[in-house]
Amino acid sequence: MVAYAIGVQARMQLAEDCGIRTERGILVNEYLQTSAEDIFAAGDVAQVFDPATGQSVLDSLWGPAREQGATAGLNMAGLQTPYVKIVPFNVTRLADLTTTIIGTVGRGEDLDLHSIARGDSETWRQLPDAIAAQSNFDVNCLRLLIGPQTLIGAVVMGDQSLSRPLQHLIARRVDIRPIRQHLLQPRNRMADIVADFWAKLIGQFSYAAQ
Repeated sequence: MVAYAIGVQARMQLAEDCGIRTERGILVNEYLQTSAEDIFAAGDVAQVFDPATGQSVLDSLWGPAREQGATAGLNMAGLQTPYVKIVPFNVTRLADLTTTIIGTVGRGEDLDLHSIARGDSETWRQLPDAIAAQSNFDVNCLRLLIGPQTLIGAVVMGDQSLSRPLQHLIARRVDIRPIRQHLLQPRNRMADIVADFWAKLIGQFSYAAQ
């Protein structure tokens, strides 16, 4: 089976006719303001600055579109409010298989990035604070995009026990250097390494709160 998505193509003719700067979408600054001072753009058509990558990107998801619309409204009302792009988090279900995509999952051109994937041989743990813990899947796969110090992105297929921990690690740019080399070893159980690291991290938070 092959599944694919064609994505969203922004309709920019009106903006281009008005001389507003565009690329793949309508370019906006951190206040969702276009190159025309009194015109703002938000949602699927807006190409928004991403502080994590230093690039302007399209973010064709419902959650970010709502946040961008609210921020654009505040700025149009004179309440100067920067839009801070959150780490993408998207969940889909296809052929009874739940797949979560977090952060950046493309390989890119950065030679310091490592993309690794592990499949059914992984041990999946039922973490008590997971977004959704599912069992009895025939397929459990995990893919990580690993930067020099942090996790950049993840794809979780099947059991979703690691979805919330990975979202936390990626969104907060947690330093993963203590486990980075272990993750890159081909025979190591990647899911177990992440689960153990997360459990220790939660333990540190709990101790600090006492």
